[in-house]
Amino acid sequence: MKEDKIYAVITGDVVKSGKFGKEREKALKILKDTLNSLSDFRDKSIVGVSDIFRGDSFQIVISEPKHVLEIAIYLKAELLSKMIKEKSIDVRIAIGIGEIESLNKKNIKESDGEAFRLSGSSLDNISKYRRFSIKSSIDELNKQLEFISSSIDSITRRWSTEQAEAILLWLKGDTQISISKKLNISQPAVNQRLQLGDHFTLSKSFELFKHLLDKNYKL
Repeated sequence: MKEDKIYAVITGDVVKSGKFGKEREKALKILKDTLNSLSDFRDKSIVGVSDIFRGDSFQIVISEPKHVLEIAIYLKAELLSKMIKEKSIDVRIAIGIGEIESLNKKNIKESDGEAFRLSGSSLDNISKYRRFSIKSSIDELNKQLEFISSSIDSITRRWSTEQAEAILLWLKGDTQISISKKLNISQPAVNQRLQLGDHFTLSKSFELFKHLLDKNYKL
């Protein structure tokens, strides 16, 4: 039965998971733990998270699309803040925005619909030079979303482990003083990490993304 509303679906996979060698299972365990922790970040928005499939792939269903960009960035920041033998964990992410025809919350892989197809096909066709993509059911909107996704991709590709760690806490709503205490560094050092992590552009991207969805989908 078709759901009469707009959803966002994230389809992703680990970048070059084979590079971890014997530590690959450890990297996948970190991914699983991170996916499970997403409900603590946006518990009311996330209606389903798949098991790992095809070795290192996953899907997330979000009932409030306006939050999907923050959830995706949170996921990347959480993973990039961790290292395995000096190797960072990163994921390719493709976001699809649209209706769904069926939703199986217990087994996301059995779900289907426009948002799932847009997300899945975007990940399959993403350029080898890109790690972030957003596609909607509206062609004109996609031109604007391409700018946002390109900016996000450029920003997150530059993050150091320390910057990702600071951005992660910022996304959780921590102040710079709170972050400084948790990371045991000075407040100016936190500010520098956030600046280098381009949190200002991220904040403006979230605002623009929500505005565009409201304008086009009346969410």
